[in-house]
Amino acid sequence: MLYNKYKRVKKEQKKLSRKEKGSNNWKKQKKKLAKAHKKLRDARRDFLHKLSRAYSDKYDVIAVEDLDSKNLSEGESSALNRHIANHAWNEFVSMLAYKASQAGKQVCRGRSKKHHKKLLKPKL
Repeated sequence: MLYNKYKRVKKEQKKLSRKEKGSNNWKKQKKKLAKAHKKLRDARRDFLHKLSRAYSDKYDVIAVEDLDSKNLSEGESSALNRHIANHAWNEFVSMLAYKASQAGKQVCRGRSKKHHKKLLKPKL
């Protein structure tokens, strides 16, 4: 579902780039692009709300690993970087923590063992 919304944003952006900047058609297309961005943002937020609600209803204790999304997205693949950025990890964790606390459940945040070993390993 999000992929289709993303494709729509991409299509509207391409249409906008072909318009003469400042013209009436450019202004109309800019409004269409803004609407497509809003629909994408709303769909992503709706999905995150539903997922966080499902997790907070199903589990009593939820463990979440702190991910450093900057390090994850430093690769060569722009498609992978886009997917990592699109998933809004921090927004999801904050929604999850809020909904879990409302339901009287617990969310634990932590780092992976691999990360701790990497920090403790002496650099030569």
